[in-house]
Amino acid sequence: PLTLNQTSELDLALQRLPSSMVSGRVIDQTSGQPLAATVSVLNTPLTTQTDENGRYELILPHGSYRLQSEAIGHRLESGLVLSQPTQNVEHTFALPEAPSLLFVDNGAWYFRSAADEYQALFNSLRYSVDEHAIYNPLTDLPTAEQMAGYDVVIWSDPLTSPGAIGAAGIISDILGLGGNLFISGQNVGIDGSAFGLSHWWANQLQAAFGGTAPYSSTIHGVPNGPFADLAFTLNGGSSANNQTAPDIARPHDRSLSEQLFTYDFGEGASVESRRCQPFHIIQLGFGLEGVTDAADRATILQRSIDRFLTPNPSGGARIIHPGITDFALSGSELVYTLTVQNLSETLTDTL
Repeated sequence: PLTLNQTSELDLALQRLPSSMVSGRVIDQTSGQPLAATVSVLNTPLTTQTDENGRYELILPHGSYRLQSEAIGHRLESGLVLSQPTQNVEHTFALPEAPSLLFVDNGAWYFRSAADEYQALFNSLRYSVDEHAIYNPLTDLPTAEQMAGYDVVIWSDPLTSPGAIGAAGIISDILGLGGNLFISGQNVGIDGSAFGLSHWWANQLQAAFGGTAPYSSTIHGVPNGPFADLAFTLNGGSSANNQTAPDIARPHDRSLSEQLFTYDFGEGASVESRRCQPFHIIQLGFGLEGVTDAADRATILQRSIDRFLTPNPSGGARIIHPGITDFALSGSELVYTLTVQNLSETLTDTL
């Protein structure tokens, strides 16, 4: 019985279910070397870490379980195991190599985190990802040195921009160290506005901010680009349904930055900077979590990662010319200026 203002104690005696040991190793698929990995039992809170030899051990009640192993720089792998009486189970995971990814969650401090949507996306692509959540911009900002240890940094900023929390310099620093940065979110373009013009936006991304676009617009991959076959919408479906004012962004005139996506009214929705630069950045003027279909979200992220890991073209050229609005009479000459840009990072070409 419970008595007012008195503390009552109740002891419970729990009987452990019949269990067996499930153990094994986590190794690199190519080299066979042991990995520092986490092994979890899906749909339960149970996880364990491998030892220096890549071994893990779990005591599981008799039954069928799906185990998942993850290690940074490797793909996720899962397997079905059966814990049964008088028999210990051995299960080895051989993980394929993958790029090491860091997810920076800048939505955490203003309670608009898109981490759940991104985690579902990482799981669908079988990526093991480290996460850095910014709960307090005064104490939780990642350093460029921390981020430089990863092949790709994925920065999610659902409603603000790096500059709004004093992180614009950190973005510039990681790019200065030669990093690969995927940054996504509406209002990130504030860093490219007259009120918040940041070095990373103006000089490294080499983009112009053009205001906001209707969230009802259809977004298209530019012709001949890596996303040329994609056309998608925002909100609804399985998205975070959080897009209200996506950014318009376009490359500076005569810069080597490129447009990746456009809105259906012709304005730019994404800019990439990589040519003749030590870094590579892909900026989306919308939140990836806000793309309507999960398949499109996965395609955008996977192709972006593939693009980061693919060397730039070794050569090429681009000719820029103004629109021709004058005309010449027969027998006379019309003279205008062409600008030729050498796109080779190593060669001096003769055209």
